[in-house]
Amino acid sequence: MLLIALMPGLVPTAAIIPIHAITQLTSNVSRAAFGWRDIDWSLIPAVTLGSWAGTRLRSMIPQKSFHFWFKLLISSLALRMIVLSIIHPIT
Repeated sequence: MLLIALMPGLVPTAAIIPIHAITQLTSNVSRAAFGWRDIDWSLIPAVTLGSWAGTRLRSMIPQKSFHFWFKLLISSLALRMIVLSIIHPIT
């Protein structure tokens, strides 16, 4: 988070997202390389299929409609977290 917060003052605006993406990709690949023995490889097909299906589904939804439903989904999840934290507080 610090990188994305500092970059607007250090690099051109058009370069922020590509630099941040490369940094995140490098970080995640190195984390996977160091912990490859602990990766549950049986999950890879399900995650790949789910990612592909979600991408296909999203590509079929018009932009304006997507924003409405996305806001509704995020709001619902936030409300659910709040209600569950009241009902079942972490002790």
